[in-house]
Amino acid sequence: MITNEPAVSCETQCKYGCCPYNKGVCCDDGTECCKERQTCMPHGSMCLGIEGTGNGSFSLYTEKTTPVGGLVCPETATACSRGCCPHTNAVCCNDGHSCCPAGYECSPDGCVANDMDNTIF
Repeated sequence: MITNEPAVSCETQCKYGCCPYNKGVCCDDGTECCKERQTCMPHGSMCLGIEGTGNGSFSLYTEKTTPVGGLVCPETATACSRGCCPHTNAVCCNDGHSCCPAGYECSPDGCVANDMDNTIF
């Protein structure tokens, strides 16, 4: 059976797993992440952020990075922006949720074969 849904949902896919934050920032090593609008500090496992103080000035703050986890795609799957597609060399659809097997294209109606015979899954 061919599915249009990734096996697992993920807000932010990093190199070695899933960052639990919507619009999270993946650190260079791919094993940790920070919240949106924060910067990963290399080799320190810290996130650097800026926050307004209310009087027009800003202050810097740090917090520990969050380990990624829960989503490491197997070699037989394709990593898409929001999860693992259960097909090798799959096409990730622009909606961020769907995917099609190799040889197919994404369409509003499902996966359409590239050979122009308009087969829809």
